[in-house]
Amino acid sequence: MRIVVVTPWFPEAGDGSGSFVRDQALAVAADHEVAVVHLRSRAGAGLREEADDRLRVIRCGVPERLPPGTSTAWELAATARAVRHLARHGCPADVLHAHVYTAALAAVPVARARRLPLVVSEHYSGVARGALGRWSRLAAARAYRAADVVCPVSESLATAIAAMSPRARIEVMPNGVDTDLFRPPDREREPGPARVLVVASLVPVKGVPRLIDAVGRVASTGADLQLTVVGDGPQRAECEHRAAAAGLLDRVDFRGRLPRERVAAGMRSADVLAVPSEWETFSVAAAEGMCCGLPVLASRVGALPELVDEDAGLLVDAGDPEALAEGLGRMLDRVRGFDRRAQSERAAERFGAGHAARRWNGLYRGLVAR
Repeated sequence: MRIVVVTPWFPEAGDGSGSFVRDQALAVAADHEVAVVHLRSRAGAGLREEADDRLRVIRCGVPERLPPGTSTAWELAATARAVRHLARHGCPADVLHAHVYTAALAAVPVARARRLPLVVSEHYSGVARGALGRWSRLAAARAYRAADVVCPVSESLATAIAAMSPRARIEVMPNGVDTDLFRPPDREREPGPARVLVVASLVPVKGVPRLIDAVGRVASTGADLQLTVVGDGPQRAECEHRAAAAGLLDRVDFRGRLPRERVAAGMRSADVLAVPSEWETFSVAAAEGMCCGLPVLASRVGALPELVDEDAGLLVDAGDPEALAEGLGRMLDRVRGFDRRAQSERAAERFGAGHAARRWNGLYRGLVAR
């Protein structure tokens, strides 16, 4: 079949945001022809097609002067134009698959005009946290109701969508992980300090400053540990200042954003993955770390309790530096006997891209048959 993905988030030069959308599209492309309509590309105004591995990508650049209040109308026009372009050039859609409700609003009229099934994947934490304004909430509910099926990435997000749009058909579909890339290490690492890793944008919701404070508390007990921070963002200066003020510059290594191959390599060489977030609708980093066999120290919020059980790691209260430090100390004690191979096998069964692709394949075929 020909699947056309409509999304505001997709990786482009200098920006890896939306890599989970690309991963899902590539998994589906093992069985189907997949084209991606990337709304709001920064690559200049207009429509431009390019190849990305097995994907056809249509970049829809926003005009420099978009009048206020016209963004939805512009996205609808861009989606319709891109779908027409694909139909004229060998890829008439069998299914439209929108990511997040804003793209769904643009895809609904196109799906109706062309009599196509519409799938909506929802990832946005604002939906689960009740952060949408009144009009945005009404628009999201309308988009969910109009879709053939809404696929939140977690049960906690599904609960929020059901409350917002009770008539929507909902089927939870977790994000998939490339288990060829995110896999356990081939051999035991050399002796040295315990290696703690966090992979996150440096924004308040990710809780990285509190993790640095927790590392300082654990280090003050005499524990030998090293924290690697992969990611960047507006809180980087604050994080670096906290590390310096606590005398941790020799224990905290800021790597910035890294290519995914290096992220995977870092996970294979780490001992613990920390996810100290204030909220997560899924946490791709946690799923990738588990596929690498890492035990996970995570906050007890959002979807994280769905991912991390007592076999996979440890949950602590969010926003509590003392609880985070205590949990980190317990995790370091547990590392020596942790079965990374078993962790990886369990995670691959839940999140592996092949498993996800089979679920999407069944969903698409059922919709087309209807």
